[in-house]
Amino acid sequence: MNSKTRWTFIAFITFAIFIIAIISKWYWLNIFVIILGLLIDRKGTSVLFPNNKKRK
Repeated sequence: MNSKTRWTFIAFITFAIFIIAIISKWYWLNIFVIILGLLIDRKGTSVLFPNNKKRK
């Protein structure tokens, strides 16, 4: 599994957890969404969006 596929999968899982938390009203699941979102922001953004790195 290459790096871009892994980060895309993590982003999809994060979105799925968010949707499940909203539908089921288990708002405590959003703690995991926040943690995964920060992880994607810190580590995965350069892999998922390589053109953004050039602008910074």
